[in-house]
Amino acid sequence: MPEPLRVLLVEDSEDDTLLIVQVLREGGFTVHDRRVETEATFRAALAEETWDLIIADYVLPRFSGVAAIRIARELGLDLPIIMVSGKAGEETAVEAMRAGAQDYLLKGNLARLAPAIRRELQDAEVRRERRRAEEALRESEARFRGLFEDNQAVMLLIDPDTGQIVDANRAAVAYYGYPRDALRGMTIWEINILPREEVLAEMTRARTGERRHFLFRHRLASGEVRDVEVYSGPVSVAGKTLLYSIIFDVNERKRAEEERERLLVEVQRRYTELDAIFNTIVDPTAAFDADGFVIRANPAMVLTIGHDPIGMTHTEIARVLSMRRPDGTLLEETEIPITRALRGEPVVGERLLVTDVDGHVMIVLVSAAPLLEKERLWGAVSIWHDISKRERALEELQRRTAELDATLNSMADGLIIYSPAGEILLDNPAARRLLDGLLIEEEFRSELPQWLSRYAYTPDGKPLTLEEEPGYRASRGEMVIGDVLEFRQKDGTKIRVSVSAAPIRQRDDAIIGVASTYTDITRLYELQEQREIYIHTISHDLRAPLAVMQGHAQVIQEYLQQQRINGILQSGTDAILRGAQRMNVMIQDLVDAARLEGGQLHLELQPVDLQTYLPDLLQRAAAAMETDRVRLDLPDDLPPVRADYNRLERIVTNLLSNALKYSDPGTPVHIRAHHVDGQVEVSLTDQGRGIDPEDLPHLFERFYRVKGERKAERIGLGLYITRMLVEAQGGLVRVKSEVGKGSTFYFTLPLAE
Repeated sequence: MPEPLRVLLVEDSEDDTLLIVQVLREGGFTVHDRRVETEATFRAALAEETWDLIIADYVLPRFSGVAAIRIARELGLDLPIIMVSGKAGEETAVEAMRAGAQDYLLKGNLARLAPAIRRELQDAEVRRERRRAEEALRESEARFRGLFEDNQAVMLLIDPDTGQIVDANRAAVAYYGYPRDALRGMTIWEINILPREEVLAEMTRARTGERRHFLFRHRLASGEVRDVEVYSGPVSVAGKTLLYSIIFDVNERKRAEEERERLLVEVQRRYTELDAIFNTIVDPTAAFDADGFVIRANPAMVLTIGHDPIGMTHTEIARVLSMRRPDGTLLEETEIPITRALRGEPVVGERLLVTDVDGHVMIVLVSAAPLLEKERLWGAVSIWHDISKRERALEELQRRTAELDATLNSMADGLIIYSPAGEILLDNPAARRLLDGLLIEEEFRSELPQWLSRYAYTPDGKPLTLEEEPGYRASRGEMVIGDVLEFRQKDGTKIRVSVSAAPIRQRDDAIIGVASTYTDITRLYELQEQREIYIHTISHDLRAPLAVMQGHAQVIQEYLQQQRINGILQSGTDAILRGAQRMNVMIQDLVDAARLEGGQLHLELQPVDLQTYLPDLLQRAAAAMETDRVRLDLPDDLPPVRADYNRLERIVTNLLSNALKYSDPGTPVHIRAHHVDGQVEVSLTDQGRGIDPEDLPHLFERFYRVKGERKAERIGLGLYITRMLVEAQGGLVRVKSEVGKGSTFYFTLPLAE
């Protein structure tokens, strides 16, 4: 049978009121309701009618549920008040409960409303019964006895002077578990676990009316200690002032309250944690209610939109940010991820374009999920992951990969990158062309260094071991540059290959692979052999007739001198000898240049003391040069250098002969040396006409002659050979010159070990 219920609704929405009433009727109540939405109408409703219950919304335009609780308590009305609101959140619930609401429900989840009302009506009835019991005790002793004995509430009569339990009703006997006579022979501190002095002090407060409500812990006959709520005050019985005590077991209620308080604290803690997590999410994130309004946005979303979007709808946000498909076309409202989530559809990682408040186009992966409570949707949450940088980096990587592929494919040299185990990870067409003559496809796909070592030989024809193979050495951490190997192909032909290999390392220096280059130098090797023939031809076949010419010319010169014949015959003979000598120097320059370029010049490096070497050189060259013009300036502590004795003489005489030749007669030429950065730098300074700036960059090039120079006696290889000889001994050569003031040539040599 339906239960009658008079309910006062503090609500501004007629629709929500109808919904609540409908839920109550479905819950088994016959409802008499009245809706108010201001303080004035609320007070009027309380004054005009009697109500069983108040149901209040948390926030109204001109009123609030918290204000309704305060007014009801001010009027002394003991009515259950249940907060029913559409505002979600643990903070709201905690505030409502602390304000005095008996319960808090969301409008979207009214399934607990009817049970909550029944529970609160029962609690209200208990409170009313408690008050009726107190009032009855005060009315008269006669009525008191009847109420005392038959009352379902636990009651005791206590002598405030002695603490003696004077009487106990049937409910007390049942509750404490003692026979009535036993109870009557006990003192209250045998039941109350407080010390006797504290119990006496509390009884004094109750006797004087200072306090009527107490919370104690009482011990039952079983030894169990229970939490009790005690209402106590003076009552006259048979002319004696006693204390009545109405006892209510609140053990379960206290535990429930403690649990509720614990849960409220836990909810508050969790809310704080979730709030911190929400705010620290790097990606823009927002929560929406069931109508699509933003109820929460993290700082990243605020920065993206440009202001706090709370109160905006998801369609407004999509419009403000120009939410688009990857092809740039705008999304329809039904396609917006939050719209789909509010229909119950989860959206995961949908790629979209948005434009932030600063006008930057962002590529985002949007995910959205419905928020459900017992299968009822009450909102949705959305998170945007900005992948703009990643996408642009991927585009750049693809571009660079394409450039690398094009570079590798266009390289004339073979390139192979393989793992430390020899598995080929990358190769270019040039490598395939070079090695196709060696390896079959199965060998190409297996451990490359092992197979190459089977077909490779050293330049002198010895088989190459695996440990000597450049790629294998690089996989052990060695840098290999320009190793020359001989590969014997399947058709029997031999090719010469220059191989370089280097380990590929991670930041922690771990080797993760090997890069190896292969350059076919067979043609170069053949050219070197041809050059050897050319050098031999120059140095032998040309010098032989030249020596004959020079020998005959010297015989003629001696004859003319003996016959004392001068004139045109003598000058002609001298010209023949000078020409033969110049020709011999040119041939020597060509031979030396070819050998230097081919790396075939053998150097005998040894310690050389310049303080003794240079004076001795000048003394030996005195017959061919004006060495009396040379000034030596060498420090006493000049360390010895590491050089080839004979090649060093060629360097110095080349530079010194130029300095003497291109400076005015009688002007000095200074030779200086000093120690700098682990080397000795030697300089030769003249006071000649200097060199034009446009000639300086080309001065050490092969066959280069300075513009405007008088007819050359040589072929322009002197300074070129000087540079090659210096560099072959580990040094560098340079020049400084100023037109009209002279030039200084510098060369360096490493210190002797």
